Amino acid sequence: VDAVRAAGHDVAIHGIERGDAAALRAERLAFETAYGLPCRGMRMHYLHPDASLLARLAEAGYAWDSSLRGDGPAHDVGPLQAFPVHLMDGDIMLAGRRHQGVDLAAALERTQQRLQQLAAAGVDYASLLFHDRYFSAGHRTWRNWYCGTLAWARAQGFGFCSYEEAVAERAAGKRRT
Repeated sequence: VDAVRAAGHDVAIHGIERGDAAALRAERLAFETAYGLPCRGMRMHYLHPDASLLARLAEAGYAWDSSLRGDGPAHDVGPLQAFPVHLMDGDIMLAGRRHQGVDLAAALERTQQRLQQLAAAGVDYASLLFHDRYFSAGHRTWRNWYCGTLAWARAQGFGFCSYEEAVAERAAGKRRT
């Protein structure tokens, strides 16, 4: 965790607790105690299909979450800022199959179309979930998809930020385009 923070990255919980607000708060406090730093954000393992989770996370003291799939923009749930997951590596690369279902060109095209659709719909913070285990020689196509997507997005003028930066921008009334 220290090395991640020293490299300038935010640290948050990739949580497993899905219960009531007290259990979610206990998970957050255990993290804060173990690492000696505040934790403002959450993404659930396996994401989560239940929108009521957001209210429980807000009650548990989280400032932001990115645990629900979605098509829309970031939005407030009380004091919590919710950032839908718009793109996920497995959805793109598996394409509904158990093993990789598309080649690199098809994956890039599908991703680019999705990002263009989101931008056209006015979604100012698009969230792409990429699991670090796929950034390896053993998953070359997945890694190349991720790198290719980032290169294409930069060339198209898309910006990049952390969830903490997005929370601050939204709180200040700023909007990305």
